[in-house]
Amino acid sequence: MNTQSNQPLISVIIPVYNAEEYLPRCLDSIIKQTFTAIEIICINDGSSDNSSNILTQYANKDNRIIILNQENLGAATARNLGLDHAKGEYISFIDADDWIAEDFIATLYHAATKSKADVVQCGYFKFDGIQNKTIIEKELISQNISQILDNTKKLYIWNKIWKKEFLNKNKIRYYPNILYEDILFNICMLCHQPIWQFIDYCGYFYWFNNKSSVTNTPQKQLKRRNDKYLAIKKSIETIQSSDNIDSSDMVKTENFLLKKFIGANELSNPNEYAKYVKLFANNSLLKKKYRKIFIKQILRKLFNILSFKKGY
Repeated sequence: MNTQSNQPLISVIIPVYNAEEYLPRCLDSIIKQTFTAIEIICINDGSSDNSSNILTQYANKDNRIIILNQENLGAATARNLGLDHAKGEYISFIDADDWIAEDFIATLYHAATKSKADVVQCGYFKFDGIQNKTIIEKELISQNISQILDNTKKLYIWNKIWKKEFLNKNKIRYYPNILYEDILFNICMLCHQPIWQFIDYCGYFYWFNNKSSVTNTPQKQLKRRNDKYLAIKKSIETIQSSDNIDSSDMVKTENFLLKKFIGANELSNPNEYAKYVKLFANNSLLKKKYRKIFIKQILRKLFNILSFKKGY
């Protein structure tokens, strides 16, 4: 699909922070899209490397690229700034260390216009430079929160396009200065009963072995734990305050958050476990997960002791 228009139909929003190693790959994949009626909003989030110069070089070659600058306030604030400037009918969020197939935007936009969906979600390739894993989505169009949660693998933001009118109408924005902001953003969206479409297509390349990424920085382990708790806590509060969520959907959403985002890192730490017990109150799934993790830890310690005694 080769669409020409003075008015962009898709606004591609890219937060950029010290991404000089990956940024050209990302930008090349976007400017080569078969769907050309796009604007590419790059928010330089106080980068201290060569990212700013790379953005300027690309903007000089392609007038669809718009550069916005802010001090280092984080990806969430950067995306909010991009949303405030976006002119497109739909929004695509892309991370600066990822890239997309040439027909990514065309495929998702065609699906959205055909179904009138508020969100279109596709599969993705989880790629680390050595091997990759393909995540496929099953075809579905629904406004039912339980069906949507049953169909999705994770609450990412980048393997989707979002209808800007729906976001603005319901005042959906990113919670600032936390990691895992994509969890809360998706939950806020679900609470307003959007038409959510899944398509059997993979066109997003998720680079998950980026050592400089905030999600993989060892010194931010504590912030990661605290931010995950905050994102899940805010998500539950959002669900509880929504007039569109009944009790069964509330339980379904809690169970989804427990299954997908809470594991040994949280439940093996007594203080972390206590916070989540208080947060999820009487949810039996949390206690079941804790028992499984506790038993595994006991068996692992026992195995290590026996191995040591036998001289393995």
